Amino acid sequence: MFDRVQRVEAVQAFGLKGVLCPKTDRQLITRLVNEADVIHIHEVWIPLLAHVARAARRAGKPYALSTHGSLTPLALAQKRLKKAIAWRALGFRSMLHRASVLTPNNPVEARAIADLGIKRPIDILVNGVFPDELRPAPPRGVFRNSLGIGHAPMVLFLSRLHHGKGLELLAEAFATVRKDVPDAHLVCVGPDDGMKAPLQAQAAALGFADRLHTPGPIYGRDKLSALVDADVFCLPSRSEGFSMSITEAMAMGRPVVITQGCNFPLAGEAGAGIVVPYQAPALAAALASYLLDPAAATIAGRAGQRLVHTRFTWEAVARTACRLYAQ
Repeated sequence: MFDRVQRVEAVQAFGLKGVLCPKTDRQLITRLVNEADVIHIHEVWIPLLAHVARAARRAGKPYALSTHGSLTPLALAQKRLKKAIAWRALGFRSMLHRASVLTPNNPVEARAIADLGIKRPIDILVNGVFPDELRPAPPRGVFRNSLGIGHAPMVLFLSRLHHGKGLELLAEAFATVRKDVPDAHLVCVGPDDGMKAPLQAQAAALGFADRLHTPGPIYGRDKLSALVDADVFCLPSRSEGFSMSITEAMAMGRPVVITQGCNFPLAGEAGAGIVVPYQAPALAAALASYLLDPAAATIAGRAGQRLVHTRFTWEAVARTACRLYAQ
């Protein structure tokens, strides 16, 4: 069974390279679908996947469909005309309406799916972490020393430097935070996706260019070192399907400050962080509350670890997936 899963994932990755879904792709997908018992489709707006759904229906095979944020209001607003045409003419509507189960990553997208009038069973299926890969935690101070921060308070952003991630809001909020925590530093880790230069310009205009660090993307143990050294993790996104960086920050015991657009209400409900509207004053107040109260930050960090180890390990995710496949 797992060999089949690996082969289907390989074919899906190959199909992502092109939009036209070549005949060889379609033939290979048809053969793999015929060999499988259950199909699990990931994503929506990819022509190859619409063919997978059609092949599954022809073969009488049930399929689950994980939407991965593709049907949130913000996602649907992007390239709206193309998606409207694809919905009506290219088989994507049938792909969704005839799935055995839809598995969004969060309750916000689950409601968005229902609002679209798609009357299929819905079961939230999240992503996860492997706890063993996070242990032992790196020693504190290594990442800070690499940036010359020392023991100063540190706010960490870890994601693509992209417009949708709310970096301009974070910069505005951080300028306010510095009024109460003047020695704080803002570290924005991730690949530049068009926002590095605007962020640096905004930091200069707001008077904290010397407190902004943009070291680029980091991975593996280096990423864990950054998380360990953060006093608070912040992701002020406009919209997220399921954020691995929030999950990893909680797994490493960091308090999180996130916007409602991150679609991660459990972080606030579990006491692992603060979920705020997309507003700079609210974001600044939440960040300052943890920077000024290390004890509260520690309590939130521990709550986040409990949440991840209970709900967001790959073992827990696999149990949910296997239950869906059995049904």
